[in-house]
Amino acid sequence: MSAGKRTYRSYLHNQSEPKLPRTTEWRLKTKRNDSNCDTDTTDITHTTGAESDINNDNDNSLPHDDMSYSGQQDTGTADNNSAEPLFDTLDNEDQNIAFTLNNMAFNNTPDENEETDTDEDSLSSDSSDEQSEEESVNDEELFDESPDDEPLYSNAAISVSETLMLLLTFAIRHCLSFAALNDLLKLVSALCPQPNNVKTSVRKVWAYFGNINSEKVLHFYCKNCYKHLSSRIQPQEGTTCGGCGKQLTGKEPYFLHISLIQQIRNLFLKEDFVQNLSYRFERELTTDICDVHDGLKYKELFKDGGLLSDQYNISLQMNTDGVAIFKSSNVSVWPIYMTVNELPPKARFSRNMRIFAGLWFGSAKPNMTTFLRPLAEELFEAYNGITLTINNQIVTVRSILLTACLDAPARCMFQYFTQFNGENGCGYCTEKGKVVTSGKGHSRIYPFNSEHESKLGHDSLRTHEQTKRNAVLAQNSKKAVQGVKGISWGLILPHFDIILGVPIDYMHAVLLGVVKQLITFWFDKSYSKYP
Repeated sequence: MSAGKRTYRSYLHNQSEPKLPRTTEWRLKTKRNDSNCDTDTTDITHTTGAESDINNDNDNSLPHDDMSYSGQQDTGTADNNSAEPLFDTLDNEDQNIAFTLNNMAFNNTPDENEETDTDEDSLSSDSSDEQSEEESVNDEELFDESPDDEPLYSNAAISVSETLMLLLTFAIRHCLSFAALNDLLKLVSALCPQPNNVKTSVRKVWAYFGNINSEKVLHFYCKNCYKHLSSRIQPQEGTTCGGCGKQLTGKEPYFLHISLIQQIRNLFLKEDFVQNLSYRFERELTTDICDVHDGLKYKELFKDGGLLSDQYNISLQMNTDGVAIFKSSNVSVWPIYMTVNELPPKARFSRNMRIFAGLWFGSAKPNMTTFLRPLAEELFEAYNGITLTINNQIVTVRSILLTACLDAPARCMFQYFTQFNGENGCGYCTEKGKVVTSGKGHSRIYPFNSEHESKLGHDSLRTHEQTKRNAVLAQNSKKAVQGVKGISWGLILPHFDIILGVPIDYMHAVLLGVVKQLITFWFDKSYSKYP
């Protein structure tokens, strides 16, 4: 680290009253003025002070370990009680679950080969005089409606989304500055055949993934027990993890969270978004199940007096899955995307209407209790209500998570159930299943169970309340109960059903499962001797 950089950051580690550099004081003053000008449009109440002044409006910066300019020390211990007021509306049992989730640590350890260390000397904060000429582009140019998974260039083997995910992972892991990532994007564009679809500025990258005026925060966790340690600032070296008791190195791994509340606010600033929310009232009613609106849970919330009968209240659908970086490596990234169910399908899945809520990266799969913690806290806040000004009227918008669309491995991690191929691995009933030989290995099947003929050949169906009871028992006994290994955030989120809210993985279970197997039986020549 150069002498200049050491001097610039010295106030972050000064135990006495911090003295901010003059340039930082000027930025804070400018951001405060900008924030005051915006209060006529939205009443932002969920962040205060210098942190919100810097982060809420900094749409071009990458999050770094020193991204908070508040001058406050982070002790490196978990802020266990920071979200407790959010859980006041829960009953005693759910409050206990929330408190346990906030303090959980795990025995499973990431791959020892995972590189979690970062070079502190490479940490650099964004500078206003380093901004690129690309930042003068209009917002209309940012939100193009090109195909979501278009190739990087003609006949390319990699898509735009995969390329940007790789570049973001590289930038966050190596703590690239704003200017460095901007130059890297231009370099990649120059090296690719022309024309190409490379996003040539950081602002365009954030626009591709979602709303660009949203706070991006790093959350640090213990690499030994996955316990959440702190946000924004790297825990200090030598402090002790409250989960496993081991000393921290000061170079702890982290994941990225992007403010859900701010992205919801940004969506309501778009006129076409507010207009499209009327789709649920205008769509043709049918007895068939054509959309999420035709499901029993949605209908219950949509009836007169229900939460979703209000024209401005919304429900969200969450999706997350691992994206392999290289075929020869187990390193992957796990983005969290959310969509608004009340929009028409075409608008619902368009990039400028999607919410990009977080990113986990590394050689180990995410620990969902830790990864989803900041998102769950914001979902409680969104359910309590966000105050906005819409059509010159002050309204309170409430939002809930209604569904989580996940493949089988991610579903087990989210629900904290036994893996899909384990005993009681079915996410919808408590049938144990049977292990049979399959090829060179074994697989678990669920044949018709004559003992439960009155129940259509399987054991009893799972319910949300039963799952919650089993989760508490499993958490206390440290042993799975009917396939439930412990508690998860999905058990206490408002109006979320951890069973009905996680639909069947249609692509893998049906199209690539049953249908593929039938086609193989019908057309593979190795089965030609069978009728």
